[in-house]
Amino acid sequence: MFEFGCGSGNFLDRCRKQGRAGSGMDFSGDAVDSCVAKGLNVRKVDLNAIATASDPVSHMAAFHFLEHVERPVKLFEHAAAIATPYAHLWISVPSDRRPTRRFGVRDYLDQPPHHMTRWTPEAFRQIGRPHGWRLVETLYEPIFFRAALWSITAYSPRYEKWNAAGRFENRLVEKIYRSLTLPGAVIRRLSTERLLSGFSMLAHFVFEER
Repeated sequence: MFEFGCGSGNFLDRCRKQGRAGSGMDFSGDAVDSCVAKGLNVRKVDLNAIATASDPVSHMAAFHFLEHVERPVKLFEHAAAIATPYAHLWISVPSDRRPTRRFGVRDYLDQPPHHMTRWTPEAFRQIGRPHGWRLVETLYEPIFFRAALWSITAYSPRYEKWNAAGRFENRLVEKIYRSLTLPGAVIRRLSTERLLSGFSMLAHFVFEER
């Protein structure tokens, strides 16, 4: 297993504890030093540099790393340089179906300089194909039914308008409002918002070369 953007090495450490060999990279010197101190095989790599091959790898992962990279295509180039035939690559990013995206709510942590890009399954398909990576599936983190109903209600224009006007300073008023709008939120969750997801999405690729 090879991990891009391994951070403090929690995933690689878990792999090691389960008897699975793993290595990784990060562009943060502090993160690499932390991993090395734990005895993990991690090196500092600049993704903007020319991709260089190392020992072939059959399984790779990048967990909430791609959205922080200025040139995301470089990750796919580096992955292709070390991939065995039919290698697997898993990439997790913030979901395009999570409530803030779905309802157009401004999320200051989901824009530059924190997040440089946003992703959809089609975007994954397009960026991976020229470098030999075929998108196999996209999996979405589930969202609890109650959390989905809360999001549908709280991110509605009427709720936001009333909230901005201070009508919900009295919590009883807010609870009454929610109880009155609950039936409509349930219907939306089961129909137009049935695809609403949790925070993350996971893209699974297979390397078929170019």
